[in-house]
Amino acid sequence: MATLKDIATLAQVSISTVSRVLNCDSTLVVSSDTRQKILQIADELNYHKNKKNFFIPTTSNNNCKIIVVSWYTQIQELEDPYYLSIHQGIQKECLNQSYEIVKNIHISEFVETTLPQYDAIIAIGKFTTQQIESLTTPKKQVIFVDSNPEPLQHSSVSVDLTTATKDVLTYLSELGHRKIGFIGGQDTIYGATHYCIDDAREQTFREYMQIKHIFDPENIYIGKFKAIDGYNLMCQALKKETYPTAFLIASDTMAIGALKALHEHNIDVPEQVSIFGFNNIPTAEFSHPALSTVQLHTYDLGRMSVKLLKIHIDDSDFNLPVHLTLPTKLIIRDSCTIPYSK
Repeated sequence: MATLKDIATLAQVSISTVSRVLNCDSTLVVSSDTRQKILQIADELNYHKNKKNFFIPTTSNNNCKIIVVSWYTQIQELEDPYYLSIHQGIQKECLNQSYEIVKNIHISEFVETTLPQYDAIIAIGKFTTQQIESLTTPKKQVIFVDSNPEPLQHSSVSVDLTTATKDVLTYLSELGHRKIGFIGGQDTIYGATHYCIDDAREQTFREYMQIKHIFDPENIYIGKFKAIDGYNLMCQALKKETYPTAFLIASDTMAIGALKALHEHNIDVPEQVSIFGFNNIPTAEFSHPALSTVQLHTYDLGRMSVKLLKIHIDDSDFNLPVHLTLPTKLIIRDSCTIPYSK
């Protein structure tokens, strides 16, 4: 079983810092990047999975009571560093503002008549039109995180995946790559009916490559956001007589799987194939080679959703929806270089 010392060693911080981050210590002064790194390492080592009190509702004497609604189940959230980090950011900022989280629930559990008294909702993820209607009432504030479903009615906080994807493709193009592949996943919204939603990274990839007149639909591979899918999709790509000299992969988890496939096929990374991932999970730095990736500030997504909620609560006359889009950052490591030539 993983220990605080194991997490501290990988995160390169003290055991005390790890303990205080995992316990949402509002007095701790630490950068958001360090906090997110600790949370992600704890998640990858399964440190928290058996903790009964991992998502503890905050308590305060403040009048603002919040319900956090997620599109992922709690089990899925605990397995996904992305949403885990958002949730932790919400908890931290609620402590800072003395707001009370009265309930953390999945969207399927949201039934207005059975909920405790609340003043606002923070909704994490993507939702159907019917689900959005059930969340919104005239007297309740709703902040959407990681989606912007009704921009004329509700405030939201999200990350700029479109610009990030363009930045990665520009970087690979400037290295000299023209044959670039895409390995990604597809999310599904579960409601009365299930339907898949488009991923901004895939959409932007298609548009960018078409504009540059180097688009080949045969170089797009879509599965789930899991390492095994990254592995299988890369194996599928390598069966072709010719394959891309570089791949943009929509998550580091998938990229780790893709790296395994490349190693098993004795293909050198980056000399023969360059790899660029998304999310900057802690293990990306320690993969072989160290993975170039996009830093998504997910912890700050959570914090900013609460700060945005505070704007609406403090000024009841301010009814305009506000949309915050957080920037991303390219982390250049060792998995990309100029195209391979025989």
